[in-house]
Amino acid sequence: MMIEFVFLGIIAVLLLAPFLLSLRRTREEKGLRPIYEDRAMIFEMAFTLGGLGGANIPWWRLTFYDRFMVISAGLMPRLIPYDEIIQIRIRRFFIFRALYLEYLGYDRRHGLYIFPRSKEKVLELIKQKQNPS
Repeated sequence: MMIEFVFLGIIAVLLLAPFLLSLRRTREEKGLRPIYEDRAMIFEMAFTLGGLGGANIPWWRLTFYDRFMVISAGLMPRLIPYDEIIQIRIRRFFIFRALYLEYLGYDRRHGLYIFPRSKEKVLELIKQKQNPS
């Protein structure tokens, strides 16, 4: 009986770790007030490998600020300035509809399939920030 509780405890920690780690703010975020924040499942397409680069559980944090957005789950959050976004659109990912975000980072293109709670809100927000009036 005790082994089952230990095992369940380990599984709970492993499942909660990405969620809890994503709550940490980056140095650039400290003192800023987010415009919008959401949670999502994200799949990264690795252009250099030509295929699926990584898949993660749906506890990624999407946080939007005036000049950039942050995607975070774990130890390596990504800060993406809106002017580095190449495209954002709704696209099929297998049988599901997802947001497809393509951006430049570290001198190469990155592609992300994003499954936020509110696709339309995230899509509208990024398009507004890309093309400020």
